[in-house]
Amino acid sequence: MSKRKTGKGKSVRVAPTEPESVRGSNEAPQLHRPLGVLPHITGGTSARARVLRRGLSAGIAALGVFSALYTINPELVLVPSGSLDPKDMFAALFNVENIGKSAAYDVSSRIQPNLVEFLDETAFQPCISNAGVTHFGEIGSGEKTAMAIGPLASTHLLMSFPDRNDAVVVLKNVGSSSFAFRFRPRIGPARLRQIMPAELNQFRSLGYREIPVARMDSTFIIHYRSRLAPWIKESRFAFYTINRNDGTVLWVPRPIDSKPKKLGNGLLLAVGCSDQALVPGGKREETISFWGR
Repeated sequence: MSKRKTGKGKSVRVAPTEPESVRGSNEAPQLHRPLGVLPHITGGTSARARVLRRGLSAGIAALGVFSALYTINPELVLVPSGSLDPKDMFAALFNVENIGKSAAYDVSSRIQPNLVEFLDETAFQPCISNAGVTHFGEIGSGEKTAMAIGPLASTHLLMSFPDRNDAVVVLKNVGSSSFAFRFRPRIGPARLRQIMPAELNQFRSLGYREIPVARMDSTFIIHYRSRLAPWIKESRFAFYTINRNDGTVLWVPRPIDSKPKKLGNGLLLAVGCSDQALVPGGKREETISFWGR
């Protein structure tokens, strides 16, 4: 309060005048904090901030680990590298090459025959993947190792003549026994079992004719692991054979997600296959499927 004199010599108390910025305002006046003093943060807000910072740090660390694993991960490819006999498809050689940044460990491969066509145009679709396993061990970065198709070299067909009512597909020989499929379309169900060489000779003595393989479509499956990621990884490569006019045979790659194609007009013998071979348009044929044991 201040005093102000009137014209008659009397003093009157007058209230101080408020600034325009304050007059008529309902807001509380702002307090000025001394320099260097930070605002107070409640305990709940600080805990949430710490959780967010820790989560962000963990996410960045995990991203870095996965990026490192991807960058230095081994990568295996399969490349045809020639043949011991250019006219024998089973004499072909492949190179398993590591084009990745680190070594691959416990490398192994197996061959899954997708479609086998014989010289009489009979086709066989086994849909199994135990046609031979090869172990390579370690393949360093930039290194390669050779692989042969030897396990399938004994594949052939035994077909009864002249009625052709019985077919025995010998997929591979293992020591003194063989894995064979027997198809008896008009006699009984087919079965997969091991048969002795003497029994195969008995089929031949009964007039079964041995028919060699004309072409083949196979998937090569490679398993490996890296040092930093101990789980087993798998790479698949599909190849099929082409018979050239000079009698030589080439293995040609095809997209792994495409289906094998049957070229001949003969019978298609399928063994529990959900993914049947593609048959050229306009051709009709009988398909005999095996689902037994």
